[in-house]
Amino acid sequence: MRTKANIALASAILLDVCATFVLARAPSDDAALDSPHASAALLAAGEGDARMVVVKGKDVTGHVIKRLGLPNQEYCWQQCLQEDRCTGARWGAIDGTTAGQCQLMDGELTFGDMHEIRTEDGKRIVVIASQKEGPPPKGNAGKV
Repeated sequence: MRTKANIALASAILLDVCATFVLARAPSDDAALDSPHASAALLAAGEGDARMVVVKGKDVTGHVIKRLGLPNQEYCWQQCLQEDRCTGARWGAIDGTTAGQCQLMDGELTFGDMHEIRTEDGKRIVVIASQKEGPPPKGNAGKV
């Protein structure tokens, strides 16, 4: 048990460090989207399972089913992967921070141009759009 707890803690620390790497860069910067954090998230699900994929340089709109304040983007993606009806997520955080807001969406997603967003005091908000890819949830095989 102690070994599993240590591995979980080390993974959480690594993801937090990697999330800082992603969110400290502009969303149009391909290096940010190809970071170790993005790669870790893509591999978070098992082989053949659904996974989250970043849609580079785009923002996403759709029907929001949940808004969550979370410590980092990885948690946002985990929530989408666990929610059967989630088809994509929009992550927003103040530039240079890891905590932010996660919007889980269902149904059809629309990807459009990225627009600069700032807080009232002028801080830039980084937005990363992603969508779930992979097989449908168990029990929904064949449904569209």
